[in-house]
Amino acid sequence: MGLFAVMILAAVMSTTDRLMLTVGTQFSWNIFKVILRPKATEKQIIRVSQVTMLVAVIVSLLLAINPPEVLVFLIFLAIGLILASFAVPLIAGMYWRRATTAGARKHDGRTGYRAVLWLL
Repeated sequence: MGLFAVMILAAVMSTTDRLMLTVGTQFSWNIFKVILRPKATEKQIIRVSQVTMLVAVIVSLLLAINPPEVLVFLIFLAIGLILASFAVPLIAGMYWRRATTAGARKHDGRTGYRAVLWLL
């Protein structure tokens, strides 16, 4: 059980660090360099990227400590859709000999369709 928890934590940490890096890089190069200050030096761009990442981390921490209700709803909705879409085809594919690719695709499509109808 401990190894599984470590694996999940490692996946979360690697994803989070890439997301923060992407936020900082995209803002500094695509907004700061292109729109706000086209003649910025590379050192300035790196500093803006670092500050942007720090702000993104602080906002993420504040949202994690006291999440808005809509954010909690969206997270549970996403987890539910992922489980509904992938758990059944995955388990059926592993343990049921008659499971097919076409059946898995049809299940995924129906799950997405039902989710959209449920949201409306």
